[in-house]
Amino acid sequence: MHPDLEHLMVADRYDRQIRDLRKKKATQLDILAKAEARDQAARERLAGLVASIDANKARQRELNREVESYEARRRSATRILENGTGDAAAAERQLASVAEVLDTLETELLEKMEALEELESERTQAAADAADAAAFLEAEKAGHDGKIAALKAKFTAILPEREATLALLDKTILGRYETLLSRRGRAIAEIVDGSCSGCQRVVRQQNIADLQRGLMYACDGCGRWLLPPDPG
Repeated sequence: MHPDLEHLMVADRYDRQIRDLRKKKATQLDILAKAEARDQAARERLAGLVASIDANKARQRELNREVESYEARRRSATRILENGTGDAAAAERQLASVAEVLDTLETELLEKMEALEELESERTQAAADAADAAAFLEAEKAGHDGKIAALKAKFTAILPEREATLALLDKTILGRYETLLSRRGRAIAEIVDGSCSGCQRVVRQQNIADLQRGLMYACDGCGRWLLPPDPG
């Protein structure tokens, strides 16, 4: 194999390792971000339910006061009718009006009580979810810095080895390598079943023979340097 192609293979191996490290770092950052988002959403849901429960209870207190007020009016009108004093017709009208209002108030009060039971149940589940989310976030935070530091250490170790390998290449080859790397992700490709693994372009037998004799050859389709087929 051509010496420059051997150097390119080594550089390619380093670059694939670097891409893998970057992907793992991005994944780790994404995991932490999702854990933070989950925790935030769980806390907001719990806070929203607590606020709804407080509002429900406040409305129930208002309704109870209104019911007591109208109950007092009903008792007053009933006394007038029972004692035969005062305006009986007005008392009758008041009783009818009070009965209608009380029916509305008591219906709403019952609805609020039923809703409160459901809200309390949801709050219990939301509190459990918030606790789970908080615990998961803390666990991720505990290991996050260590994982990122480990990935950074591997990257720091690979980088000088990559640079040392690239320094062995001619400037023209180096420039082309970097260009192919940025545009296509990889600068070299294997020959698989007679075709370039990068673009599936068929490679002529003569070119394969040249590669096996130690020459360098770039794919006519994608421009990547081709590796000779594995004899095995």
